[in-house]
Amino acid sequence: MTKACLQSLYEQDLKTTILAIDNGSTDGCSQYLRSTGVELITYPRPIGLSRLWNNFLSMAFDHLGLPYVLMVNNDTVLRPDTMRWLVADGGPFVTGIGVSSMEQTRTTDATNRRPHPDYSCWLMRREVWDKIGGFDESMVIYSSDNDYHVRMHQAGIDAHCIGVPFYHVASGTIKHIDNDSRDAIQKQADADRETFRKKYGCLPGTPEYEALFQKGGAN
Repeated sequence: MTKACLQSLYEQDLKTTILAIDNGSTDGCSQYLRSTGVELITYPRPIGLSRLWNNFLSMAFDHLGLPYVLMVNNDTVLRPDTMRWLVADGGPFVTGIGVSSMEQTRTTDATNRRPHPDYSCWLMRREVWDKIGGFDESMVIYSSDNDYHVRMHQAGIDAHCIGVPFYHVASGTIKHIDNDSRDAIQKQADADRETFRKKYGCLPGTPEYEALFQKGGAN
């Protein structure tokens, strides 16, 4: 998955600097990434996704002063024009739309928008980081994306998905790990969802969650 994702990033038709994050991999991925010469951040042991995102975003915006970043999961394959479309959209937080086959990525309609972003391929501008801050690390690997969307909405920041499809291997991580690791991830996911429920009184994907986006804000 990582090889296919990285190749699609190299093929972007907008000048792009690629930085890979190796989150404590043990399957040879780290060695492969080093062999490609890509800029690489390595964690010797896995850390939570929310913390990983925050570490990278802080480096990108607070230290490097970048105007925007594109965060991409390694179980995705992007069209060559994906970054160009997301940048051109101009939104403060804009994402592509995940699809289940390469065939579905053939056609695009960047004018087609929907309000809920897809956190497998998302572009954030520095203004969002400055206003909202980081992801809630009390939700270690799940639900902090939903929390971030709610917080953006409450702050009046438009976050949307446009009709630029990318291939996404659904649950790519879960499908390629051992049973013990899978059980640990699922246990943490349940704990993260409970943290979200305590914070908002509902769970992501429910009518009550959708109602959060009807109360003021931009979306």
